[in-house]
Amino acid sequence: MRAIYTNQMKQKRIHVKIRNIKIEGNLNMGQLSKTQLTEYQNNGFLILENLLDADEVKTLGDRIIQASNGELLHLPQDRFEIEKEVVEGKVKADTYGNSLSKISRLAFNDQVFDHHARNPKILDIIESILGEDIKLYQDQLFMKPPKIGSRQKYHQDQPLGFCIDPPEMMVTAWTAVDDSTQENGCLWMLKGSHKEGPRHKEESENIERAFEAGTLKNQIPLTMKAGSVSLHHGLIFHSSTVNNSNKSRRGYATHYISGKCTYKHSQRCPKQDATVMKENANKPWVKSVHCRTYNTSLMRGKTYPGCV
Repeated sequence: MRAIYTNQMKQKRIHVKIRNIKIEGNLNMGQLSKTQLTEYQNNGFLILENLLDADEVKTLGDRIIQASNGELLHLPQDRFEIEKEVVEGKVKADTYGNSLSKISRLAFNDQVFDHHARNPKILDIIESILGEDIKLYQDQLFMKPPKIGSRQKYHQDQPLGFCIDPPEMMVTAWTAVDDSTQENGCLWMLKGSHKEGPRHKEESENIERAFEAGTLKNQIPLTMKAGSVSLHHGLIFHSSTVNNSNKSRRGYATHYISGKCTYKHSQRCPKQDATVMKENANKPWVKSVHCRTYNTSLMRGKTYPGCV
């Protein structure tokens, strides 16, 4: 079982009179409730239905179409990844956009994606988990094209993927740009797996073997309507299945960290270089710090010396 929360549950109706002008509207209460926070902490994930309105989803979707059509030349082209089977010639895509597996570093290079990452509806929720100092560490647009979109194996984002310390101070907000179903390759979460902390590669492989054998327990599919947002813990094991449908299943993941996080040095994670990126000097909407091959972008609050 999983609980689903609607945006309407987090709003209250307001009526304000100012100089004989009556203002009516919905005031978003922002923070997660104690019940929601407890569910996130216990399960390692949480779904917020209809967090974004139709206009916000359309704006994001239209920009994704422009990106996948190759119209946004300011985006780093080395961050466009093609589906493996297309590269290997095993399948053919009818368009370039339908050959794409993933695009990353969008919010760091484009105002529309940056605007989404800074959406107060999302940041208010992230603040209730990470605190008031929030940075965007990475973003990834998963295209999952029709009939081609491949399966993502079970994995943890932390610590080997992003190398943030402490590893639990990362939260991913995964926005459904299209309806996400079991047929088109929705996310799957291994409920409660974040509680066991970081795992070694061998343990991850054991989870995959259990999946292939059909013996893996506590798998939860995250079926969501477009405009809904799922939160997931940096240490939870998650995957996605193949897209067997005739439509894309696009999901935009923004990975947030606490402003007090440090960079964990290892063989896979070179030491950070905390210098201001000159390349972003002409992008006033981005306040970036160079770290590894990533820039962290301050979303809210402040940054701290020695932190990522």
